[in-house]
Amino acid sequence: MRDDEKTLSDYPLGSVFLLGVFLVMVFWAAVFLGWAVAHNTVAKECQRLGSFYVGNTVYECKAKTGE
Repeated sequence: MRDDEKTLSDYPLGSVFLLGVFLVMVFWAAVFLGWAVAHNTVAKECQRLGSFYVGNTVYECKAKTGE
């Protein structure tokens, strides 16, 4: 390693902590966004076609009525 390169320990602890918090928030935002898009896609396919597929398996959708 060259003398002018900084390592993680060269930065203040607060900066590293904030970077970690930011990365965790980005991770959870990506998880939520992925879940929302997948949920919306399945709901649209069920409304339009009455089924959706995962790989080679086709699942049939039925609306739950009553209760």
